Amino acid sequence: MTSFFTSDDVGPDSDGILSLNFKGIDSIGTDLPAWAARVTTLSLNYNNMKSLAGIERFISLRRLHLNYNRIASFQELLRVPRKENLVELSIQGNPVLSKPSIFKDLCISFPKYRGSIIR
Repeated sequence: MTSFFTSDDVGPDSDGILSLNFKGIDSIGTDLPAWAARVTTLSLNYNNMKSLAGIERFISLRRLHLNYNRIASFQELLRVPRKENLVELSIQGNPVLSKPSIFKDLCISFPKYRGSIIR
């Protein structure tokens, strides 16, 4: 299992952006540093994520990029904290997009979601 919190040099930049694309990450984990609460943009594109367990600690998220992972369950997306504050959610290339009602579910669960679904 590869968690992205195994290195001391990982952390958000001064704007609260944490970009961890193409890192082979398969889990967020639950033993998170305090700075997780300051992250406003989290980019985890092109990893191996099936679960978002641990994302609950990212309470300041406004943008979440999860393109090309292995997320198959809409329940995993519901783990995102403070959904009403999320203005951008990218999930292109994830199995969850095969769910027929995905766009409706996103609009209901993420009130500010105004994106389109690219399968």
